[in-house]
Amino acid sequence: MHQSLDSYLAARDARPPPPFVAKALRSYLSCGVLWHGFARFRCDDCAQSRLVALSCKQRAF
Repeated sequence: MHQSLDSYLAARDARPPPPFVAKALRSYLSCGVLWHGFARFRCDDCAQSRLVALSCKQRAF
């Protein structure tokens, strides 16, 4: 999807989308991805843990 977005934005050179649209699309690509931030929750009773990806908190999507 990253390559598709870059290709799409490059193809729209004559009439690019507004900057806020490109920013929202790029934020969408990193939203919910562990690599971009996460919280670890651990059960005190059984010691099982779970990683939860952080949200980008954008209103656009």
